[in-house]
Amino acid sequence: GLEYGFTAVMFGGSMFIAISSIFWYLLPDSDSICHLRVWFLTFGVTLILASMFSRTWLYLRIYNVVHVRL
Repeated sequence: GLEYGFTAVMFGGSMFIAISSIFWYLLPDSDSICHLRVWFLTFGVTLILASMFSRTWLYLRIYNVVHVRL
């Protein structure tokens, strides 16, 4: 259940990074394209890192609860 949400967010971030590569290599330079390059890449990396950090925080929370009970 919960694992699919983390995976979906990471996949979405990967898709933003993939789309940003289209802006880097296939489209001609203009001001709006330059802004989209940075925004898509930054948003994709942010989604991936947020998913990894929230997953780590969840596992640490579970570990601390189990560790305290032992």
